[in-house]
Amino acid sequence: MIFIAKVLVVIFSLCGFFLANYIRGTKKKALAPVCPLNGSCETVIYSRYSTLFGISIEKIGIFYYALVAIFYAISAVGIFDPAPLFSNLILGLTAAAFVFSIYLTVIQAVFLRHWCTWCLLSAGICTILFSLVVFILELSLSELISSVYSLF
Repeated sequence: MIFIAKVLVVIFSLCGFFLANYIRGTKKKALAPVCPLNGSCETVIYSRYSTLFGISIEKIGIFYYALVAIFYAISAVGIFDPAPLFSNLILGLTAAAFVFSIYLTVIQAVFLRHWCTWCLLSAGICTILFSLVVFILELSLSELISSVYSLF
């Protein structure tokens, strides 16, 4: 079951990678993204909230999704047994991505009052990845809090 969960992490991470890359590509070409479900993707991805410390959110997403995909692809095929510290680092990253996606969803709802379907899909992917990583590491709630807290 753990192997299947690792494969799912790789699949969802690749989906997130391609999604973030799609947004990056449309912004790079100064195009309006195709926004399914009558969303307002252009309003959201070109807003002042689309960067963090001067780095575009989609570039951060590309790096994050690629790192998680590579780590779990290597882990799934058994090339190495990841050290607990690195597993906790990935757990911390997925937890941070999950919390950050909640923050960005609140930004869309409260401040922008526009919804980007792609951004919501990315938030869903972050939620799934975080859940799968917790499942893979077989953490209880207290262990989860302790592991994430130990990173900071």
